[in-house]
Parts: sequence; structure tokens; C-alpha cells
Amino acid sequence: MQFTLNTALVKGTPQWGQRALSTIFDLRQNAVVYYMPEGETMSTIRNDWRVMLMAKINEWMQINHALFIPIVQTWDADSKPNMIVPPLRELLKIESQGELPHLFLYH
Repeated sequence: MQFTLNTALVKGTPQWGQRALSTIFDLRQNAVVYYMPEGETMSTIRNDWRVMLMAKINEWMQINHALFIPIVQTWDADSKPNMIVPPLRELLKIESQGELPHLFLYH
């Protein structure tokens, strides 16, 4: 029950947080991550093919059984002071924004 609930919620809201962390590490799921630099505007996001790809991946994962969860994260969202989980960039070993934007598979 916990597995189904957590994976469904993370697939419904593909963002980094406690549920995504628990789903990856406690429930041993894999992740498809799109990590963007800070300061992305709605115009650049709308024109980014990787955002469209992640939207289609997320849509497909909600319909089909997949052992991956989608996560979309920005550099500045990973630095919020109220985050109760470690920054995603530490887990993915991203040193600087110069490495972004990038798609990652976390297994």
C-alpha cells in the first residue's frame, strides 16, 4: 500500500522532496531526473525539448507500470532553507550549474 501510494504521488507531482527521497531509497525505485539551472523563465521552459520529454515520460509512467519515477528540479529550488531532505544535487554529485541542464538516470 505504501509503495503504491508513494509512487503514485511522486509520479503525479514529479518534484524533489520527502516522498521522492523515500521512494528512491526506502522503496528502492529508480528515477529519471531533469535538473535545470536557476533562473529559468517560463519562455525558456516552454521551448526546452527536455521539459517536453519529461512531461511525456511522466504521462507514460502514470499510464504504464514503470520502475522509474520522474523528478524535475531546478538549482534554486534545491537551495530552499525549509528543505528537510538533502539537496538532490548532492545525491547526483552535481558540482556546479555549469553541468546543467541535464537529464540523469538514478539507479
